[in-house]
Amino acid sequence: MTISYPSKIMTVLDVPEVRKFRTEFQYNFFEKDEKTNDRGNTVAFGVYDENNEVLISRKVPRYVRLMFETVDVRSNVSVDNEFAVDISTASNVHRLLHKNMWRIQSETDVATRGYSSLNLQDREIETKASRSMGLAVAVRSQSETKGKKKDLPDSRADVAKLLNSVTSSRVAGNWIMKVSGKLADQGVYSYSTRTRQRRRYRSSWSRELANVNHYSQFNDKFLGSILKKSIMDPANPFAGELSNLAKQSLDLQRTARLQSNPGVISDYEFIPNFRPIMTKPVSAGTYKNAVKIIGYLVDKIEYTSDRRVRRHRPIIIAASSVSSALDSKVKYGSAYRYSIRAIAMVQFQALNEETGQAYITTGLISSRPSPSSHVVCREYNPPPPPQDLDFIWDYRDKKMMMMWSFPVTSTRDVKRFQVFRRMTVNDPYELLAEYDFDDSEIPDPRKETPRSSRVHEMDEPSTIYVDYEFTKESEYIYTLCSIDAHDFSSNYSQQFLVTFDVNTNRLVKKMISPEGAPKPYPNFYLIQNSNLGIGDVSLTSDSITDSGHQKCSIFFDPEYLSIVDEQDHDLGLLSVSTKDTEGRYKLQVINTDRQKSQIVSIDVKDLRTGK
Repeated sequence: MTISYPSKIMTVLDVPEVRKFRTEFQYNFFEKDEKTNDRGNTVAFGVYDENNEVLISRKVPRYVRLMFETVDVRSNVSVDNEFAVDISTASNVHRLLHKNMWRIQSETDVATRGYSSLNLQDREIETKASRSMGLAVAVRSQSETKGKKKDLPDSRADVAKLLNSVTSSRVAGNWIMKVSGKLADQGVYSYSTRTRQRRRYRSSWSRELANVNHYSQFNDKFLGSILKKSIMDPANPFAGELSNLAKQSLDLQRTARLQSNPGVISDYEFIPNFRPIMTKPVSAGTYKNAVKIIGYLVDKIEYTSDRRVRRHRPIIIAASSVSSALDSKVKYGSAYRYSIRAIAMVQFQALNEETGQAYITTGLISSRPSPSSHVVCREYNPPPPPQDLDFIWDYRDKKMMMMWSFPVTSTRDVKRFQVFRRMTVNDPYELLAEYDFDDSEIPDPRKETPRSSRVHEMDEPSTIYVDYEFTKESEYIYTLCSIDAHDFSSNYSQQFLVTFDVNTNRLVKKMISPEGAPKPYPNFYLIQNSNLGIGDVSLTSDSITDSGHQKCSIFFDPEYLSIVDEQDHDLGLLSVSTKDTEGRYKLQVINTDRQKSQIVSIDVKDLRTGK
């Protein structure tokens, strides 16, 4: 007679996953230990309260906002009365989750004893695809031009055309063009007018692929060997991430093999893999199975500036109805990766086979983690220029003094002032002095390297500069810049032409430009004033001169064909075809010798659309 082995008990749970999880860094104000201090503030840690927004901006220097959609499960009406513990308040939920953190089980862990799950997500798929595409172009070009005098493709269109000719028809040439010209590698950023933060641009297709997480389960007896093979595969996109789990997986594999005996059926294999937080005896038939979402856990991994990886304790969100939370325990300059899990409290029926006693068994089950969200804790807003620039003549010492005020900024991170001077608007500015009062524990690397003799390090900031070279016969143009703790420079402040009138025996100052001129273009906002001899100053010239030629070629080679927002919606700011704007370009050619001219009309067609 054939006897079969008893079947294993399978407990299947499905806690809904959290959707649309995203993160956003907010920088409020400067702290000198911001790169090493991640103690945070209890006001901005956990559940976010909109009523405390003003308090948070004043007391919390920086934080990461966590945003997501709430989840819920269908449950019986009397679910609150069925639970063996009080979960009516957020403080009780927080205490419960904190105390039983090690007992929280994944829904897959309950169903599969002896198996481990891996949740992998390729956040850098756009960069990897672009590099692979570039390598394919180089290899293809070298094979085709071997022994021939041909150059490599010199435009995105040529690249797309080359690869499209040898690629399956299922792959669109437009997609190849997007990958080969990855905007993130070109330093293109998207700027949010709401948060005043810039982010490296990612196209919509790469965002969708980057949000795909690959979930797998592996038998613990073979987990270490499988991961070891995967890490050694140079084509594996997750090799770097899996290498951090190599030792842990080998230890788990060794333990699993020691506990198993292929020739013996163990009771261990048939015991339900469930870790209860509480059990309570009840009379049979007097209770109901129940489940309820009580909160969320946010898993947090830190990538420091020195390339170390640190796993933090999960952030507890002790409320099921909220859709945002804050994490103020972050360092400036570090990168963090977050994912979120919904936590459900469940009740099961349990029965003691020896005594027949029925029990309510209560446990905490987490959903599968959401796709991870990566955030870099850096701010990119330059400071405003110094304000209230004024000039005073010291009649006793016969010297000219410059005085100014700190710019008005809530970030309080201005750490340097630069004083500039030039003789005329046709001359570049010369750095007279840089006041460096940066008290950061770890200063940011400098992008500018001024002459050390012009840099004055000081413990306290100064807003006065004395120009000892200025005399009653001098005529100089002065301006200022401010630099913040993260080495971002402001534009120029107001620019003044300063002279001394010997007839009235007083200093004369005249503003020739308002504040805001970029450092490379000091004459950008120059006030046109013929009395100052700067009436003909212009950034660009509307004409070019040439001689000795009979033909010319005109090229239309725009850097970008469209400008899109963060959702890849075309803003309609650029129009390639002149037909779209109902206009045309005009080129006037003038022969100065014969005093004759000819106007050439130029139309631009968009060959992609047939316009």
